[in-house]
Amino acid sequence: MENKKRKNNNAETCFAAKRTMNNWKTQNQGLHLRNIDDQRARSGLEKRPMIDHRPDSGL
Repeated sequence: MENKKRKNNNAETCFAAKRTMNNWKTQNQGLHLRNIDDQRARSGLEKRPMIDHRPDSGL
């Protein structure tokens, strides 16, 4: 009986490790994409127009 219990605990910890690894991968991917976006904006390849939300912008 004790052996079966230990096996279940091991499976739970393994699942938790997999879940944290997935979170870590997705977080890194998001950071990577954001860095690429920042570089593109900084280098001027893709210039986004600044949106002026003030009512007296003239447009």
